[in-house]
Amino acid sequence: MGRDAMKTKLLAALLGLALAGLPGADAQQKIIQRIYTEVDVTDDGGLEGKVDAPLTHALAMSREFVDKEGTYSYERCFRGKLSEGDKAFKFEHLPIGKYDLVLINQNQSVLYEGLNLGDDISKLTPVSKKNLEKIIGKQDAFFNRAFMMRAGIQTIEKDGDKTQRISAIVERLRDKVFLTQGGDVVKATRNGKEAMAFVRRFEVLELNQASDDWQVSDTRHIYRETESSEGALSHFRNFYVATLGNIRVVHSVKSLGLVPLPKP
Repeated sequence: MGRDAMKTKLLAALLGLALAGLPGADAQQKIIQRIYTEVDVTDDGGLEGKVDAPLTHALAMSREFVDKEGTYSYERCFRGKLSEGDKAFKFEHLPIGKYDLVLINQNQSVLYEGLNLGDDISKLTPVSKKNLEKIIGKQDAFFNRAFMMRAGIQTIEKDGDKTQRISAIVERLRDKVFLTQGGDVVKATRNGKEAMAFVRRFEVLELNQASDDWQVSDTRHIYRETESSEGALSHFRNFYVATLGNIRVVHSVKSLGLVPLPKP
């Protein structure tokens, strides 16, 4: 079984547990354990920094080279700790390597990222772009909405042949009613108000060119949360912040100082 198939099967199993009546906190903890990479305490690298707005998630994605052509994939995703009113973040026990950060403010529906996805995809033909959006939209039937937040393209040369690879950060949303095994509508609370629950997921999707079409080669989930539909936006706002990308970590905790973020 391929890695993508195994990930999909595991996600379905976890979702089945949640719908079968597993307490919400337990289900979410299992999802967290599946998505985020466990640190090795023998690694002595790290990252820390501050921002001027509260966060709910701070993620460090490891840029790992996968072949001699210099392409890379985000195999590992570490979740940092927040402090100082959730305006400071820290990652401990990171292995040596380069990292791109993703900072999320769930309450304001905003995502800041420094992902190195590649060059602008604006030069894609209309047919190619339409096929890209189509393949992204049909990757997971549980989510009824999908949105490509940002994407980049790389030219890959292998054995004298050139092809293209796209990396995209994708948001998926389930804004339809879903039920527990007992037939009750799954609900969540926002600002003290209970309402029907949405499920939202962010992922980095990698696709290889196949003529004017695209084939998914890998996907890396980085966030999956159940949230109240009360006051929820259809899509998070996305901001690319260059200073959050291409950060080298060695044998100490690197301080980024205050990282200015665009105002939502």
